[in-house]
Amino acid sequence: MFIWFSSKLNLIPSRFQDYYKFTALKFDRYTNYSENFLKLIKGNDFGISNGTQRLFEIGPYWINALDNGEILIIDKLDRSLHSEISTYLIKEFNNQSANQNNAQLIVNTHDTTFLEREIFNQDQVWLMEKDSNNSTKLYSLLDFKIRDDESLQKGYLKGRYGAVPFVSGLDS
Repeated sequence: MFIWFSSKLNLIPSRFQDYYKFTALKFDRYTNYSENFLKLIKGNDFGISNGTQRLFEIGPYWINALDNGEILIIDKLDRSLHSEISTYLIKEFNNQSANQNNAQLIVNTHDTTFLEREIFNQDQVWLMEKDSNNSTKLYSLLDFKIRDDESLQKGYLKGRYGAVPFVSGLDS
């Protein structure tokens, strides 16, 4: 199952896929594979990592969105996934050959490594910030004048674009 799924996402180079002899499973949008898979592994100790479980949790939805041009919303994409896998999945939505049906992806994350121009365009990044009244303000990275050679991640971490959490008492 994992080999088929991984090959669908191109996570395993094709030259290695022939080494595995597994029955391919067909995913369809009417079956909750993640729930069934998680029941299977929670009932038995297969030693499957949280990241692999997360990949199986969101993978069928990911494939369905790309195949059918749908909008996919993922809360905390970076939860339990290695940043290289998350980055690959994001790039698939920006890849015209992988996303021929113009699917859209909406994610929230705390992983600042995604703030790279090779991953997201400036117009694709929106930030959220709480004000003193505990209201949430949503604004685009396009609201800022950013040099082409400026690192978005460094600018964000320096507080240039706001939306950096304020934690009192860290200096004491």
